[in-house]
Amino acid sequence: MRQATFVYFMRMVSGVGPVKIGCSENPPMRLSTYGTWSPYPLEIVAQIPGSRELEWNIHDCFFDLHSHREWFHPSPRIATVIDKLKAGVAIEQAMDLADIRGCVRSKIAARRWAARRGEAA
Repeated sequence: MRQATFVYFMRMVSGVGPVKIGCSENPPMRLSTYGTWSPYPLEIVAQIPGSRELEWNIHDCFFDLHSHREWFHPSPRIATVIDKLKAGVAIEQAMDLADIRGCVRSKIAARRWAARRGEAA
């Protein structure tokens, strides 16, 4: 039997800086792994039952805030969603999942392809 999967929002404990939106069967273990490499203490500020597809959908809704990989620039829009999720609001009510602003996976793929060719994306 497969474990439940969660979509999580991670950031520095200070609340300043980028937000990671990821997916894992074990978010505390993922936090521990990222914490090993981070120069700053990190925390999971919200976690919801979800799937890789939901994670990708959320990424695409925050496309305009995308920094790199699964990291997003901090913004009032992301902060509001996190606050709603922490208050127990369902993701479908916390944000408009149909408000797709781009495709993060396509952006990442284009960067990788350009890097292989020695070009800037």
